[in-house]
This record gives sequence, C-alpha cells and structure tokens, in this order.
Amino acid sequence: MGGGQLTGTVTVVDRDPSTGQPFVLINHKEATYRCDERTRGAQLFTLGVGRQVYFEPAELPPGRGGGGYVARVSTVPAPSQVSCKPEHLGAAMFNWAFFPEYKSILETLKGLALPESWSCGGIDVLNNYLRYTFDRLQLEDKLCKNEKCAAFNTGLVDKNYEYIYMFFEKNAYNVPAWYFTGFAVGEERGSKKMLHNFYPLPAKAKYYTEVADCFYDLRLGPPMCDYEHILEERVERLPGAFLSEHCPQGFQLLPGVLLAAMDLDMKKEYYDKLREAYQNDEKLSRRMKSRFKDAVALAMKKIEWNDRTVVPIYFPRKGKISLLLPLALADDSIVDTALVTEKTDAGAYVGNTILDLKTAYNSARLIARPDSGWLKPDESFALT
Repeated sequence: MGGGQLTGTVTVVDRDPSTGQPFVLINHKEATYRCDERTRGAQLFTLGVGRQVYFEPAELPPGRGGGGYVARVSTVPAPSQVSCKPEHLGAAMFNWAFFPEYKSILETLKGLALPESWSCGGIDVLNNYLRYTFDRLQLEDKLCKNEKCAAFNTGLVDKNYEYIYMFFEKNAYNVPAWYFTGFAVGEERGSKKMLHNFYPLPAKAKYYTEVADCFYDLRLGPPMCDYEHILEERVERLPGAFLSEHCPQGFQLLPGVLLAAMDLDMKKEYYDKLREAYQNDEKLSRRMKSRFKDAVALAMKKIEWNDRTVVPIYFPRKGKISLLLPLALADDSIVDTALVTEKTDAGAYVGNTILDLKTAYNSARLIARPDSGWLKPDESFALT
C-alpha cells in the first residue's frame, strides 16, 4: 500500500480478542473498524458508524501483529483537534494512546489509589473518571510530552497523598501516537523516567477558578426551578416512591425491576404515556409541584445549617460548574434525588434538572470524592 489518502465508511465488526482495544485495519480499499464491546469502542463515539472518514495508510514494523498496514482514521479536522467537542467527550483518551489490557490497568490504578468505592449502582465510576479527566487535561493543555514519552496526572493520590501519574512511550505503530507503559507515584514508585523527562511533574486537572463557585450563595435565595422539565419531561428520573404517591388515576405504575428489563423503545412508550397522564391531571400536577417546592425548601435549610451540603459538579458538555442540592421527595428523612442548579449571569440560581443519586455521584466524582454525607457510592440504589 502506498502513501496518500483513501476514503471509506466506518463499520463495526468485532473486538480484538487479544487486547480488547479499538483497532483499525485496512484491507485493500475496504476499511473495517474493530472495537471493544465492553467500552463500546472509544473511537466509535468519535467517528460514528456510517460516517465518512479519511484513512492515512501507515506501514507497521515487523513484530506485533506481524507487520502489515494500519490506518490513521480521521474526520476533518482530525480527532485530536475535535476531541473536546460534545460528541467526542470521553473518547479522546483512546485516540491519544493505546492501553493494553485496559480493564487490568483500571484494577492496578484502584490498587494504587487511596481506597474508595468505585462502583455505584452498576456504573464503572473509575472508567468514567479517567476518561473525562483526560478530556479536561487536554482542554487545559496539561498533557506533558516530548519526542520520546508522555505523561499526565490522574488527579488520584496514594495512601501517602502522592499524586499518581500515567506514563507513555511512543507507539511503534504510530496509531495512536502513544503506548501506555505504567504508573508513577509522586517522586518515588516508577518516577525515575518521569523525573528525567518532565519537571515540574504534570499538574492535575482544575475545574474552577474561585472556591466560592463550589458553594451556594444563600443571599440569592432558593433556585427558580423548571418544573415542567423536571416533573414532566424528566419524569423517568423521579424516584419510584414519589411516583407511587402521585400516581395518575387509572395509570398502572410498573416496578423498577420490570422497567430495567425493558428495551429503550418500550421504556419510551411507557414514560410518554405517564407524561400524558400528568398533563391531563392539573390537580395532581399542582400537588407534585407543591411537594417538590417543600423538598427544595428543606434542602435550603440543610445548606444554611452546613454549607458543605452542596456538592459541586462539572458538566463537560457545558464546561462549567453546577451545584447539586439534596432532595427528599418521598420521605423527608431520605434523600432520593439530586437537583442540578447553576448560577446565571444575572446572579440568580436556577434548578435545571434532576439526577438519580448514582448518576449524581458518578458526575460529582470527577471533581473530588463527595464529602457531603448524603451522596455516597455505597448506597444500594435499589430499584423501586
């Protein structure tokens, strides 16, 4: 295969059985895309099935894979230049480097880091944390690299509160550019190569400029909530016990275990009917709104008592800090929902949407391990 550029369409075949990593192969003019079903193919999110892409042929050295050709796959502009766009968030790390036995790498990182629970209601929190931390580091230009190697700060620390770094060397295949080779901790474990190549050591990601952004300014009063969006458009996020207390007449609510077993189309049909039922029952809608206001008022009292009740959260798509407030919708003594609030340019707080607690924790962990008392990873998050 000579140089130049070919065009083709991204198609999905199977995963690489030896590494389980996204891998691109070219066979004459037919391009196939190999992806890991566990991660759903990082580059698949970047390029998209069926999208037109450009292939830059590159010859492989003998050795791994026995030589041959691979292809650098890109759109216009290249993935490295668009990795921070919303549709590419969380995928850029796999376009930047190759991770042999990625699942094993995550387990090693868990063992190195200060002990904490990385499983939350079935969500792989560490996987999400690492990928979105990389996005932020790339946006802040904190990925350190030279002609031979690269490194970045994971933001995690070991039991001695020394930062944990990921170290990379040039990928012999050039696709992607870097190859993960190991971890380094502080200025000790595995840090010899780090100190020879990078000083000062790579900085961690930062999500805010003012500490005050992480606290709720009570002088501005309670948030103005988008009740239509929260109570109707996002009815699927409301806790089951709350829905049971506010069930439209004649509507049969399904238990969470049955909903979890439904496919997406069936769930959509179910919740569309539930929304319609609420829209046709104004009295019930007013009662739900009143109960929601009571829950917000209780949350404000908790914040006044302890300003650390609020949990800061970073939304990569928006690139800004929002604040999570604890809502006890079904029972005043049990927090079952998180209200997402943000401060407007005019200086008021608005409640834009709600999150279930497992999603809230997964999102909040990107900034720091929540220390609020109400948002914890070890809750059962039982389906109701």
